[in-house]
Amino acid sequence: MSSQMWEPKLLVSHLPRTVETLSLIMPSREVVHELVHIAKHLDNRLFSLQLLCMNSAVVTDGLLCDLAPHVPRLSRLSLVGCKRVHGPGVRALVNKSIRDLSLESVALDVGVLATLAPDVVHLKRLTLTPPRHVRDMKSFYDEASVLIDACNALECLTLYARGGSKPVVGHDLGSTGDTSRLGEDQADLDVQVNHVVQPPSSQQQLTPSSPYISTLYMARLCASSSAHSLKTLRIQGLGMSLDTLSMLAQSPLQHVLRDLDIHLYEDNVPKLIACIASFERLESLHIFSDLQSHAQLSDGDILRLAREAGGEWFCQIGFQNRVWHVRSTRQGRELIPWDKSAGTFPQSMLVVRS
Repeated sequence: MSSQMWEPKLLVSHLPRTVETLSLIMPSREVVHELVHIAKHLDNRLFSLQLLCMNSAVVTDGLLCDLAPHVPRLSRLSLVGCKRVHGPGVRALVNKSIRDLSLESVALDVGVLATLAPDVVHLKRLTLTPPRHVRDMKSFYDEASVLIDACNALECLTLYARGGSKPVVGHDLGSTGDTSRLGEDQADLDVQVNHVVQPPSSQQQLTPSSPYISTLYMARLCASSSAHSLKTLRIQGLGMSLDTLSMLAQSPLQHVLRDLDIHLYEDNVPKLIACIASFERLESLHIFSDLQSHAQLSDGDILRLAREAGGEWFCQIGFQNRVWHVRSTRQGRELIPWDKSAGTFPQSMLVVRS
């Protein structure tokens, strides 16, 4: 309901003091201005706060800094589409009680993410969106790597490209093995990471303007303590090479990962099957790709993946906007299309692009 039809101050006087979770979806300026009063009214009881905007300027660092003293027990923070949040407000809200942190399409200044590291030791769920411009991605991934190193037992990591990002399209670089276009970070793998996995040398790389998932960032994940605890990894709209996927499949993630979403641009079904087959406890797999890329899977390819790559726990597979349940029969595994009429949606499809 539009806040023009009611008085936002009513929230303060009529909201039950027992409320522990507050979500404001595309709030107006008038509603946001009452947020601090609402938090005071709830008397330190708020555990979860979600502010979902659409590239809006109504949520600011000043507001979040004013809010912070009244939400000391906050364990879940989700900020989406807040273009006037640059860092101080996030630093004020994030503390050692945070277990679930989402910073999506937030205009954080360079250096802010890394400063959160001391307070995310016990983080269980992390959602981030890289910057819109590819030229800014290396510094983003460097900082995000610091967060990964700080987390003791991360269980869910989600990264996705912002709305309006360019398609992920690969092209053949020939036999040179040139990998400099993939974020200029592959040559920088240090000894600590390099002893775990070798950096990819895929001949088919991304165009310079394509959003990508940093190979070094994935290597840091593979070498971190979270590689032994991560159950869900969702990467959407950020190009991943099959070499990088192979690196994940050879890491400790192969023993613990249950849900995997990836965005591919290469066409090599046998290699894809070999990678996926390495994940021993995988329950669901969703593959995204752009129509202009080479990563186009037929129904036969999907069935082959389910039969040859899926282990005993495997029960769901998806490609693009289609999802199937995987059912075992005497004749082998078969695919059952997702029942859209049931009113439920696969978790891999529930991403807000801001």
